[in-house]
Amino acid sequence: LNGGSHGELDVDYNAGMFNFNYLFSKALFFTVGGRYQEIDGEDAEIDLRPVKGKSVDWERESDESRNILDLNAKVRYRINSMMTLRGTYEFTQVDRDHAEFLVDESTETHKIGANLSWNPMRGVRIKAGYMLTLVNDPYTYVESVWPADEGSNIVDQVPYKAPYGTYVYGKRKLNTSKDPDTVHDFNLKANINRIQGVNLGLYARYKMQDNDDDIDYEFEEDILNTGFDVSFAPTKDLLVTIGYNYFMRNTDSKFYIPFYHG
Repeated sequence: LNGGSHGELDVDYNAGMFNFNYLFSKALFFTVGGRYQEIDGEDAEIDLRPVKGKSVDWERESDESRNILDLNAKVRYRINSMMTLRGTYEFTQVDRDHAEFLVDESTETHKIGANLSWNPMRGVRIKAGYMLTLVNDPYTYVESVWPADEGSNIVDQVPYKAPYGTYVYGKRKLNTSKDPDTVHDFNLKANINRIQGVNLGLYARYKMQDNDDDIDYEFEEDILNTGFDVSFAPTKDLLVTIGYNYFMRNTDSKFYIPFYHG
């Protein structure tokens, strides 16, 4: 390597946004909004020593260059003095300028959600919600992992002093992604303050997500996060909080990434 890129790399950023709110009535409120971002990253010019008198310099295209479109709509409806219902829809489109290592340069995400707030009595607040996320063409690498049934025999398959590019990169056949294409997200939260100076909080969140879009194996993941906390003030100058949290994460993804022996 002889010098690397010339000077600092610049990024040009332009964005525009809008927001519109409308109050249909005291009970019904509606809002829509959006934002468009244009990111243009400078490419890196790599200078290398000539080989046999021939130039082998090359240009690395910027991974930052992309256009992003965000649209959203939200509605709030007050059912009565104790209950409020909210709904949301969000759309995001990411168009990458340079992504030859990905299955698709464009990713679209749709999020549809609803949540309910309920105050059944004085000092008691309950919130429950659900969010569905659907992703078209999530961020997915092309031919980046070994097949799982071949991976266990990697040591036997790679000869001593074998070319790394041929027997490691060259053997990777399957596409892989760490991002889901479908997500179900449930959450529940309660806050109880019926006794003066004592507050009880309960919460639970469960997320199911998977991906079988453009990858050669199925990715599944379940996440549970739940617990409670109690706060009380035995004296005017002392606040005590006691809490418990349970977290569970179960991931199922079958593929093999070869390691380098050195």
